[in-house]
Amino acid sequence: MTTTDLGKLRSLASCADSDGFFTVLAVDHPVSFILGRKDPPVADDPDSRARAVMAKWQLTRALAPHASALLTDPDLGLAAALATGALPGRIGLIMCAEAEGYQSVADAHTVTELRPGWDARKIRLAGGDGLKLLWRYRGEVPEAAAHRDLVRRVADECAAVSLPLIVEPIWVPLEGEDLNDPVVRAERVRGVVGSAVLAQELGADLVKTEFPGWVDTDHERAVGLAACAEIDAGLDVAVAVGRGDL
Repeated sequence: MTTTDLGKLRSLASCADSDGFFTVLAVDHPVSFILGRKDPPVADDPDSRARAVMAKWQLTRALAPHASALLTDPDLGLAAALATGALPGRIGLIMCAEAEGYQSVADAHTVTELRPGWDARKIRLAGGDGLKLLWRYRGEVPEAAAHRDLVRRVADECAAVSLPLIVEPIWVPLEGEDLNDPVVRAERVRGVVGSAVLAQELGADLVKTEFPGWVDTDHERAVGLAACAEIDAGLDVAVAVGRGDL
């Protein structure tokens, strides 16, 4: 853990369990909760939004007591967690800063759009212990510098209010890349490792990385294990590994 900011250290400790592990319940992605109930989907339908809030409340009430932290969105999930008392006071609170979810078109060229009205200061004032930033990054695209500048800017905003920044790098294929191609798969492994290390360099206090590989064969499991070890050796900040494209 590289930070010496006591506010950040306290918040990170609030999001971890007694053994120092981050066992986070994720009920963010508001668009997924809303659109999943409509065919065709309607993002601004009041009934769908109400059902999404209810689903987030039920999940938070049932599962948050068994987690070390809750990751939710300010739009629908925050009120469902706090105003109802569903989130116990001993559980950390992390809020996503991006305006889009995984149902957005995966595009390595488009810089992540931030949620209007919810900067680091607002999240801190609302009781947040961390700001999570979805970061689709490919260093090969012309917009890569803008992607890096975004993380630096959000990191500075978080530092100003002692709020931990959690960066979630996402490797997405470029046009013409096929994840069934072994060469592309190898590129993804290197990209996941590189993005995790870069996220720390840009100011992340915790990196929420994808699993750097697949588990289809003994060879791929060995490659993934070696890549995880490389991420572990290359980072001084905390790391959370997600499922990714297994």
